Amino acid sequence: RLGAILADMAPPSTPWEVHLRGLLARALIDRPRRSHRRPAARWAAMLSEAQTRGGPEPAYQPGQARQSDRPRIVIGLDTSSSIDPLTLSLFLAETEGITRRTGAEAHLLAFDSEVHETRRLDAGGWGGLHEMRLRTGGGTDFAPVLAEAGRLSPSISVVLTDLDAPFGPPPTCPVLWAVPGRHPVDDPPFGRVLRIGDV
Repeated sequence: RLGAILADMAPPSTPWEVHLRGLLARALIDRPRRSHRRPAARWAAMLSEAQTRGGPEPAYQPGQARQSDRPRIVIGLDTSSSIDPLTLSLFLAETEGITRRTGAEAHLLAFDSEVHETRRLDAGGWGGLHEMRLRTGGGTDFAPVLAEAGRLSPSISVVLTDLDAPFGPPPTCPVLWAVPGRHPVDDPPFGRVLRIGDV
């Protein structure tokens, strides 16, 4: 009976932090890729069999290898005039949380109508985020920040914004739009929208 009461008290939806961690984990997962540096086990067995029997050697078959590089994540931080100081503080806290939790090579791109701050946020590098003197005000344009993110070839780009700007062409990497819950937004032409904590 107590279990039924507790089940009725459970929240009706999954918290946005859990959704964010799940989306980032899926984007940063290390997937095996075809590599010509490593032969397929099947090819090695067929080669051994051919050499034992004196038959023709089989054509080379590449195997699978895990990527050796650390996954990379780009965090776009909207500092335009439509972002009030409280929302900017929330965005900085989320930037710190993403960097600490993922363990990925993280790059911060602060932007308005152009990218005006670029910083790599590896271990310990996120500590001074709240002391950063960021340029605020001005308009917003997503095209420059997404183009810069694409040049870094990340596993995913997380853009902390209110979605109040032209989108431009889609980048080559997946995009996650993290938007404050109180902002009414239309669906962007690409990427996925996640509403983060109300401010």
